[in-house]
Amino acid sequence: MGHGSGASAVSLLALSPKAEGLFHKVMLMSGTALSPGTVRDTAINGTWQLDARLHCRSFNSSELLECFKKQLRDEILAFEPSPYPDYDVFVPIVDGEDGLIPNDPETLSISRRKSPIMLGTTRDESALSMLLLNEKNVNMTDGMNVPVAEQLVDNLTQSYSGFINHRLIREGAMHEYVWTRVDPSLSVPSLNESILQMFSHFWFDAPTARLANYYSRQEVPVFLYSFDHVSENFETQRVFHGCDEMFLFQLERRFLETRKDRNWQLDKRVTELFAEMVVNFLKYEDPTPESARFPFNWTSSTTSELDFLSITDSPTVNVGFRWQAHVFWNRYVRHLDSVDVGNLQKIAFLDKQLGDYQLATWMLLFCALFFFAILVGLACYCTRKEADEDEL
Repeated sequence: MGHGSGASAVSLLALSPKAEGLFHKVMLMSGTALSPGTVRDTAINGTWQLDARLHCRSFNSSELLECFKKQLRDEILAFEPSPYPDYDVFVPIVDGEDGLIPNDPETLSISRRKSPIMLGTTRDESALSMLLLNEKNVNMTDGMNVPVAEQLVDNLTQSYSGFINHRLIREGAMHEYVWTRVDPSLSVPSLNESILQMFSHFWFDAPTARLANYYSRQEVPVFLYSFDHVSENFETQRVFHGCDEMFLFQLERRFLETRKDRNWQLDKRVTELFAEMVVNFLKYEDPTPESARFPFNWTSSTTSELDFLSITDSPTVNVGFRWQAHVFWNRYVRHLDSVDVGNLQKIAFLDKQLGDYQLATWMLLFCALFFFAILVGLACYCTRKEADEDEL
């Protein structure tokens, strides 16, 4: 069981051959092995980023190690972070056939034997990220403008090493989350909600839906959830990253402003329902067995419909878990990324060459007709001249 980066680690371990037989059930809260940036293919890029951040200017790993030994603890911890920390620099790497992570997470998710799983996300996963953006001189109060939204889309798509056709995917994301969301009737386009969706879809919702699909294909129990309960005791009306963990374990976050004068019984009911379903899943591989007598039946998800439970004080079973995220990032973007741009450029070049050849052919034909007309004219002129001389 894990939450956030912990869920990504649990998901990786559950798919690792080294952990074969150690996991009988898995619960992932707002994180999976397929989450962007969970692993790196090699440690090389991370090594050179470490060199740059410590200002070592090393030429090889040996020099970097010597520089690292001379650094004080405070100097190491006080390195200057990236202005757009979308991706963690120092993460696990794919360490080969005999390693803990023998292959990339996508391949492991498709090929490895699976265990029963419960996984899900909150409704507004990236709401806290938007608050952080507001603290970084990005004005979110009066409505995000188009240039800022385009910059956020550009940074998210261009800096992700998992993509090949970055420019194609950037254009697709611009269309999906920016250009089609601008209403000309508004003096200031409100893109806050769309950009929040983009971050939530990319980081959390799409990877969760894709992993659920891979598990469903092996016909193991897959229980998807969306934590949608909005507490009346929070000043914010968003169901942000970590809300499911807070209610399940009754945690209190220091950054939250809470109030106790409202309907706290609903919060308590959500905690009791969620906790009981988790316990039932661990005991019976079914969150809602008949013995529990719930008024709803949380069914296992299927690849075609992505059935999921909306967790509130009155849970309901729905279909189409984060469907926009699933269709765009798991289908359309992966299709764009598979396009061979090199061949497209070659086709465009050949098409241009063909056009040039066609133009040259028409020019030659025109010249041939022109000279043919001249020859015919000369022949007619000579014939007529001979006839006139004979008459004389």
